[in-house]
Amino acid sequence: MRVLIENLNDIKGATEYAEKINKPEVWSEMGKAQLDQFQIREAIDAFIKARDASMYALVIGTAENQDAYEELV
Repeated sequence: MRVLIENLNDIKGATEYAEKINKPEVWSEMGKAQLDQFQIREAIDAFIKARDASMYALVIGTAENQDAYEELV
């Protein structure tokens, strides 16, 4: 996952990998990467699939900075 995200910058490939593996730790990595690229809705979906609420403050802050309040709802 990290190679796809950090070295290849291949979010689409990383998403496909996450769907194939379907493990919480993979979805958490996916969510972090999507959040870094301001893909708020996708990041929230990934964190939900991971059942990982640890990044909630960063998700909210990023959404507010991008005026993406609808995604938070």
